[in-house]
Amino acid sequence: MTEKKTIQVSRDGSCKRKKESLWSPALATNQVEEPTPHSTTPPLSDPEEVRHIQRVILAFRRYLNVSLARIDRRRRDFLCLSDELQSWVPTYLQNLEQSKEAVRKNDKLLRHILSTVENFESFHPGEHYGGKLTDGEQVIRYTLECYESDIEKVRSILLHIMRDWSKEGALERGECYQPLIESTRKEFERFCRMSSGRVDPATFRVLVPGAGLGRLAWELAREGFQVQGNDFTYYSLFSSNYILNYIMEDTQIEGIELFPFIHQTTNVIDSADILSPVYIPDVDTRQLPSFSNFSMVAGDFVEVYGNKQQAEQWNCVVTCFFMDTAHNILDYVNVIKKILKPGGSWVNLGPLLYHYADTEDEPSIEISLQELRCVIEKFFEIEFEEMRTCTYTRNARSMLQLSYRCTYFVAHKKYTTNS
Repeated sequence: MTEKKTIQVSRDGSCKRKKESLWSPALATNQVEEPTPHSTTPPLSDPEEVRHIQRVILAFRRYLNVSLARIDRRRRDFLCLSDELQSWVPTYLQNLEQSKEAVRKNDKLLRHILSTVENFESFHPGEHYGGKLTDGEQVIRYTLECYESDIEKVRSILLHIMRDWSKEGALERGECYQPLIESTRKEFERFCRMSSGRVDPATFRVLVPGAGLGRLAWELAREGFQVQGNDFTYYSLFSSNYILNYIMEDTQIEGIELFPFIHQTTNVIDSADILSPVYIPDVDTRQLPSFSNFSMVAGDFVEVYGNKQQAEQWNCVVTCFFMDTAHNILDYVNVIKKILKPGGSWVNLGPLLYHYADTEDEPSIEISLQELRCVIEKFFEIEFEEMRTCTYTRNARSMLQLSYRCTYFVAHKKYTTNS
């Protein structure tokens, strides 16, 4: 998901990569098992892919120094004021010191995330790195550059963690995730009726593209469905891997302090608003049904699921703030209609921000909601549709409040479609 405009920071993280990487260790199962270091999934061989992963890791590692440098710049700017002007804001320097402590605590969480990166079965650090990620003097073989946009993606991940795994994110999750969960329950009941009787929910296959930090997919797995999440961004994948598989080894419920808003220095009503922590996780991420089947797959949605092997393999596709992340939204519709079984359900909620709309060197197909609806109706019967107002990684205490009018619909794949 690329940077664009002010709000785009909160929905960031995508990159240009062609080759998908698949991984499904114990991620998001109720059993926290150690993934096999060398599995049947081959290690990454695409130099561009490896280089991108290293750049993501470098951004995580440089978060602290870059953040402290920005705070030091604010301190220098303030000290350039006259003594009289400084005296007018006596708490300013103290707040900056508290900000430094906050970013150090954020960095501690990021280091925990990085410590588990080597456990991804499709990425073997020993083949591309000179030591473990937990080593203080980790040396990356290639000369890499880390840009401000990369650090901004890390800051965005902090907001996404807040949204998905803290009590403070519960309101947004209620706006976005809860309607999708309730609709998926109803679609399962419909599936049971179509099957002439009660069906084991573990046979109801649900795909969640753009799964992000994994909370929506996790909640659906908690319903007992067979769930697979998919995401394209390693910023999200590394973070969700830690939270879903490892965080409960390091802490208890609400045992980790996170300062997601510490970098929002404008439109602040009270300094305490950005200096206040949230606590994660708000649930024990290991608590899934014993029979649950929950996996995550890394890679571009169209490339991973657009093959013949995925045709008519899914009962339900759940998309949340996902459709507008495409270069070509028609590709997404095409893949969804192909992978759903006849009569299968598509449950969607999200806006049409079109992430690549203002990016000159990236293709972008931008159609209206009405045009999108006409396309969908070629292959689906729209059962239900309404507009819902939702926020995204919002700081409820900020003077700036942004929201989306989202389309929320449930559609059923026609039994006969023009493929």
